[in-house]
Amino acid sequence: MAMLGSPTDFDLEEKGSGKYDESLERAILQYLEKINHEPIDYETLVKEFGGYPQVKDKLKQLMFQNKIVVEHYNGEPRKIRLAQVHLSTWDTLDSMPCFACSRTDECGMDNPVNPVTCKEFNEWLEDSLILIENSYEA
Repeated sequence: MAMLGSPTDFDLEEKGSGKYDESLERAILQYLEKINHEPIDYETLVKEFGGYPQVKDKLKQLMFQNKIVVEHYNGEPRKIRLAQVHLSTWDTLDSMPCFACSRTDECGMDNPVNPVTCKEFNEWLEDSLILIENSYEA
């Protein structure tokens, strides 16, 4: 099922550079576009891109940016598809990091783990507010 070549279309030698990060993002989004916005198995996609930890990090980042939707089952990512941001001006709740967090049992306003100090939640919220702001400017 390899659609991108061997194993991807970006230069794996430049892992530390911004060029690698941008190339990886572009390749993932193009890959998902090629399969006509249909959901694909999360692990299949990760393996398609070599199974590197950077791939999972990039998928998480794209999810928080509302560029992809990651469907979870029992806290584990199962399916990925392109987000359809044109359907809503608000970020979809299924991209909210709380739904994929392994520490939700510990999270609470009076606990050390809470929405105020959570980096992922605050990044998601900031990105959501930017999406709303941009939708009013359009």
